[in-house]
Amino acid sequence: MDLSMSYFMPIIAFFFVFVIAYALLAKTKVLGENNFVHLFISFILATIFVVAPTAVKFTQMALPWVAVFIISLVLILLILAFVGGTLEDVIKNPFLMYISVVMLLLIFIVTGIRVFGPILEPLMSESGPGFFLTQSTFLGAMFLVIVGVIVSWVLTKSK
Repeated sequence: MDLSMSYFMPIIAFFFVFVIAYALLAKTKVLGENNFVHLFISFILATIFVVAPTAVKFTQMALPWVAVFIISLVLILLILAFVGGTLEDVIKNPFLMYISVVMLLLIFIVTGIRVFGPILEPLMSESGPGFFLTQSTFLGAMFLVIVGVIVSWVLTKSK
């Protein structure tokens, strides 16, 4: 009997989504203090996530990269703590936090493009409704909007 890692990936994806959803619901307390509600909603989300084949594929592609990123981040934190003093000082550094969030977002964006690209391709063709999203004028306008949001945020934060 051949038991490879791909055989267990739906189960791993289920537990991954279940744990993340439960942790977010319990930490934010969006649905109150009832743990049963948190467990039930997490179970439903994980079940829906595993039933959708593209969601499983997304998890299969993203999970190894997230694991490598977390291991690398822990090693970098330990090296910086060894060089720079205490681990608490290194963790409280906002620059490191922003870099970590950007790296995780990049991992999920690249994985999403690789998984959902074939689904979105008909929408982005010249006859598709999303063709304007690839035009240089639209992309330039979006770049200016993003720069404006960042500049506004930086200016209002400093006051």
